[in-house]
Amino acid sequence: MKKGRAMDKKTYRQSVRRRMKELSRDYQEKCRREEQVTDRLFLAEEWQKADVVAVTLSMDTEFNTERIIRQALQDGKTVGVPRTFPAGQMDFYAYDSQTKLTRTSFGVLEPETDRLIRPEQIDLLIVPGVVFRDDGYRIGFGGGFYDRYLDRYQGRTISLIFTEQLNNDWQPEEYDRPVQKLLIG
Repeated sequence: MKKGRAMDKKTYRQSVRRRMKELSRDYQEKCRREEQVTDRLFLAEEWQKADVVAVTLSMDTEFNTERIIRQALQDGKTVGVPRTFPAGQMDFYAYDSQTKLTRTSFGVLEPETDRLIRPEQIDLLIVPGVVFRDDGYRIGFGGGFYDRYLDRYQGRTISLIFTEQLNNDWQPEEYDRPVQKLLIG
């Protein structure tokens, strides 16, 4: 049965990725919705109280994080972006406009720096994903990096998503970790 559930996750992931590609074709609409959600993030208590924010460097069809990173740096916050390691491990490293980036074999940009940010230093972790349930459980990109990281992270979590990513027709597995808050556009 576990194999069937994993296949279901794969099916949901593929379906939502197709919808996200469709949304990305309407660049103005995607930008408008991202702006609405990002504005709500900036008003959220979690953002306002955070000194250290961890966030991904997004890819084209994902929720664009460029404005979030720019605003965090402008607000004097420390920004952490992820770097992945073997065995599904991930850590966050300090990022600013001078940080050199390398593209991984998955096409993701990662920082080339040794300025590690430990989990307990992060005030707000903005968690990416592909599919989300209303209760905060998520289907990620398939590597389990964030679920493993959330096992050792005790701070605040938010995901910024589009309505196209919502689907309650699947059940989380024992290793899945929910986010505390969804901001939906």
